[in-house]
Amino acid sequence: GEILLYGQDIAPLPPFKRPVNTVFQSYALFPHMTVAENLAFPLEVRKLGRDEVTRRVRNVLDMVQLPEFGNRRPAQLSGGQQQRVAVARALIFEPNLVLMDEPLGALDKQLREQMQFEIKDIHARLGVTFVYVTHDQTEALTMSDRIAVFSAGRIEQLSTPRELYERPTGSFVASFIGTMNLLQSRFVGRDGGRLRFTAGTLPLEAIAETGQSPGQGEMRTIG
Repeated sequence: GEILLYGQDIAPLPPFKRPVNTVFQSYALFPHMTVAENLAFPLEVRKLGRDEVTRRVRNVLDMVQLPEFGNRRPAQLSGGQQQRVAVARALIFEPNLVLMDEPLGALDKQLREQMQFEIKDIHARLGVTFVYVTHDQTEALTMSDRIAVFSAGRIEQLSTPRELYERPTGSFVASFIGTMNLLQSRFVGRDGGRLRFTAGTLPLEAIAETGQSPGQGEMRTIG
């Protein structure tokens, strides 16, 4: 198959030549290097000049609010600071796409919530596409412009957080993304733009989508 990024198939390219970078849950910082050396490493591999490397290191440290931490080693940083450095290193060579594999999973709740908004702010300022993997539904709804819900390797729904929450395409998405009562109901009729169902003796109504017309007596799951 093909992996298209801005219309270019990047599948034939070796990983180090793809304009893509990754932020891992485990930070993956080199413990024997300072923060500045960790950030400079991907640029030095790409043979950038010393002045350009220095400029970019300074810029990303300012971006993640760690301008005075360049000479520290990872062991001298808190978990949140290490994660900021990992994000900065992923962004320093200005990729077109950043993959984030549960990057906040190792942080405590308060710090995780703070970092969610910091990552969102960085994303808004840079305009780079982030693909963010998480099993935390609240985190997904808080941070995303679009969410893809996967089940058994298949995309069940791809939409905005509001659309996903208010109009899930199936019972799996409805139960996964929030707390919802799901009732097996029988279609009994239509009243203008509303569909009427019964679940046992309980009458239910649902807003009819365009082109939606269940058959009389047809069973549907209502949430």
